[in-house]
Amino acid sequence: MTVSRMFCRALALTAAAVLAAVTVPASISATPNERKTPVFDLTELSVGTRFRLVENSDEIVTNEHVQYRFSLAGRFNLDGDGDHSIFFRLTTGAVFGNTWNNTGLSFNGSQDGQLDMAIRHLDYTVRIMPWLSLSAGSLEFDKGESSVITHFTQEGYFMGAKVRLMRPDLVWFDQMSLSVGYLGGLNDASVFDRLNQIGSFNYVQILIAKELGRVRLSADVTKWGETVLLHQAGTVRVAEAVVLDKVHIETYQRLTTAPDFGYALWGEKSIGKLAINVGYANIDPLFVLNDGKYGIGQRVFGGVSYDITQELSVRAYYTHAFNNDFKVGNAERFDLAVVYNFMPLIHK
Repeated sequence: MTVSRMFCRALALTAAAVLAAVTVPASISATPNERKTPVFDLTELSVGTRFRLVENSDEIVTNEHVQYRFSLAGRFNLDGDGDHSIFFRLTTGAVFGNTWNNTGLSFNGSQDGQLDMAIRHLDYTVRIMPWLSLSAGSLEFDKGESSVITHFTQEGYFMGAKVRLMRPDLVWFDQMSLSVGYLGGLNDASVFDRLNQIGSFNYVQILIAKELGRVRLSADVTKWGETVLLHQAGTVRVAEAVVLDKVHIETYQRLTTAPDFGYALWGEKSIGKLAINVGYANIDPLFVLNDGKYGIGQRVFGGVSYDITQELSVRAYYTHAFNNDFKVGNAERFDLAVVYNFMPLIHK
């Protein structure tokens, strides 16, 4: 057994022991008047539809269709203070990293509609201290200031445990996290199809993050199987620049398994209900599991969103890859989406 595998197993066993040993406080049976947190907290409820056009580097249109998305997320607070909670996220989508279903309406050949839906994210979290928490289950990737351009997709999860420390007065960093577990089963969206991954270990990540005035910085080292990745990213608030509100810079280096690197630079601007982003990315051809909108290669990209109401918004995205000496699946892509967010309506 390798040292890294022994370390992962020891940490997972420690996490399991802590989860089992920490006694749920008496407030779990608190009366409604005694509770500081609701029994159930709805955090997300939205539906959306989009038109997607994708052309590869051979100038062949591979997708020209309409899709739909549903997302429901919430937290069950097991005690009155919210120190013990179970979080879940239910979405459409059939595989890892994709939460959109095909409607069956296609302009590029016939395509069957899909009714796939799965609970992707399911975890039990113990807040040991206000600044220290431990989670176990199907968990999101910690990315810090990195985005889905140079890091793992927002719509994928790993099975395992995560310890998060937020004590800048003690360790200077605003956040430190350690994640261990298993990342695999990329054809399985549902957490219940990935339960057999419990006890297996091929994924370790250590992340640090710090805010310094108008600058937020993060860095992490991630080991997935035999691949070791380093990520660094920063966000700078530049509101006085007028043209942009924020500038993001992010990069990664793959140290093993065909060493290479990539990076992205992009900016954001909000004008009332209108939000705009534009940027440039250069991602090496062997990079995997980032968001499919960006994929691999050298490209420019941009997006706009407009809030028609608090609940209803329209979003558009375009990207164009260029000067790549390898094939690119999304050499050109255009998305136009309409999203309805029920949360403002629920909170009225």
